[in-house]
Amino acid sequence: MKYCLVPSGETQTKAYEETVKPDSHPDHILSDWLEEFHGQHDAEYLFQVQFCENLEDQPVEYAGKIWDADNYPWQTVAKIFIPKQDCIIPARKTFWEDPIRLDLWHGLKSLQPLGSPNRLRRVVYPASAGLRRKMNGRREINVTSIDQIPDGGYVTG
Repeated sequence: MKYCLVPSGETQTKAYEETVKPDSHPDHILSDWLEEFHGQHDAEYLFQVQFCENLEDQPVEYAGKIWDADNYPWQTVAKIFIPKQDCIIPARKTFWEDPIRLDLWHGLKSLQPLGSPNRLRRVVYPASAGLRRKMNGRREINVTSIDQIPDGGYVTG
């Protein structure tokens, strides 16, 4: 299956047509915009999946083929609500950039990614993260509890 998050909140829908302008910090314009948006608004997303039903029409080895949404419709399986909050807390930002390890292969074998692009990611992502941690003098952390996250969970505004 493929999955995606679709913004569904009213404020997000209105912001869809906005163009983010590089006023003062073009190097981190998107993080500035996200910090401002999430500090002032709740956010809602639809978690949608598209099931693989026909390997000839929906190849997993070639990521460039778009699966036809008319024949294989996206199905909403959950709604995610994120209350407004300070989303760029320095200690948490540093935590996410270096020591934490997010790995799609740390789960049920039946849910592990398929296809050649994902086999490549399985090698490249850990190597890249390992090099970054080594250069920054950090150790890897495999999070098993929200208590391991600096300023745990989320902070409401």
